[in-house]
Amino acid sequence: GAFEHRPEDFGLDAAAEPLFAALAALFARIGVTPTASEMRLLLADLLERARAVPQIRQAIFGRVEGVPWEALLARELEEPLEQLRTSLFRLLGAEEIRI
Repeated sequence: GAFEHRPEDFGLDAAAEPLFAALAALFARIGVTPTASEMRLLLADLLERARAVPQIRQAIFGRVEGVPWEALLARELEEPLEQLRTSLFRLLGAEEIRI
């Protein structure tokens, strides 16, 4: 299925839209769509801990069923992962994250 998660489904506002667009692009490339519960766990990891691409890879691999580790290391995912990292940084800079 297509990635249809929206920030408001997870208590986030419009500032998180670029992050969700980056996640949608990344998962489209991988060919896997996270469930709502996987997204909840993944978002918690991304917002609380992941700050670099290796940590983002680990969070995705650990939280989303069916994502092959090799896929996350593929050259064609470097750009989408970097986009994801950038959007995460912008979001964290834009609002205070409560932990």
